[in-house]
Amino acid sequence: MKKIFSVVMVLALTTIFSIEAFAHSYLSGSNPTDGEVLTESVQEITLNFDGKIMEGSFLDLETINGEDIKVTNIEIGDGYLTGVLAEPLANNEYIVNWSIISSDGHPLEGTFAFTVNVPIVTEPLGEESEKQDASY
Repeated sequence: MKKIFSVVMVLALTTIFSIEAFAHSYLSGSNPTDGEVLTESVQEITLNFDGKIMEGSFLDLETINGEDIKVTNIEIGDGYLTGVLAEPLANNEYIVNWSIISSDGHPLEGTFAFTVNVPIVTEPLGEESEKQDASY
């Protein structure tokens, strides 16, 4: 009986450790999210993963027309990847391309898109004229 119990325990422990050792880190969320339409400009993109990711992981950003957007700083943390942009994004459609190295050493990559559509605020012409008249 002891021998059967020992074999079962070894198999159980081997299975548990094997699953963790070979677990890929999949994208579990992002900010902005895939397909999101932002009404405020963004200067940082964060991808969240369901496991650890390793150094060498990166993201890049481009407009829908293929124009590269400069990512000035990439931070790799415990289950996240953040890219800081040189400037807030203008109104346009954007594609995020990402590539990570999972904790098991396997590379994974993907893309998602979002849109920035910040309302443009303009002053009515009448207000500006009134301000100029009042200053005389």
